[in-house]
Amino acid sequence: MVPIGPKIMITTSNRPSDNSNIFAKLLQHVIPNSQVIRRGRKSLQDLWNSAVSQNFQYIYLIYTKQNKVSNLEINEVTKDGLITERVQLEIKEYIDHKIFGFSRLPGKSPMSTTREVRAENPQLIDFFIKYFHVSINTKNSIWMMLDKSDESYCYIQFVDALSLRKIFFAKVKIMQKGKKT
Repeated sequence: MVPIGPKIMITTSNRPSDNSNIFAKLLQHVIPNSQVIRRGRKSLQDLWNSAVSQNFQYIYLIYTKQNKVSNLEINEVTKDGLITERVQLEIKEYIDHKIFGFSRLPGKSPMSTTREVRAENPQLIDFFIKYFHVSINTKNSIWMMLDKSDESYCYIQFVDALSLRKIFFAKVKIMQKGKKT
């Protein structure tokens, strides 16, 4: 099977919480051609060196505040260093697969959503299309759904298409680097 999209390194801050490690594994599960790399004491420069040597095109860095996942920063790997993308994902709250009765994640798969869902929040769905490789109107085994919330946040859900059970639930919003949108 040919990998879909660029090769992506997913990692956490230097001292990850259990939540950020679980979140990293979830991302690896739904983002094609991605791999979780334990950061340990590596600096961003060390991560960049590793990404270049292993042909990663992006590093997705998970940040935490008070032991809770707070942001997903997207960094492009270039020959000259890391370029932080203008948009990031702010994560206000999230619930992982275990609370929904899954002892482990169901089969690894890219996600899909519908045109109707995209119409609800095009900016957010475009982020997921670009960085999570979500496809529109295809039949994948993981579906992405969303509900509008307050303060420009949206509730997103990843749903196992076979059992129709939630895998992941979060309150998120897109942020421009340095300012909220």
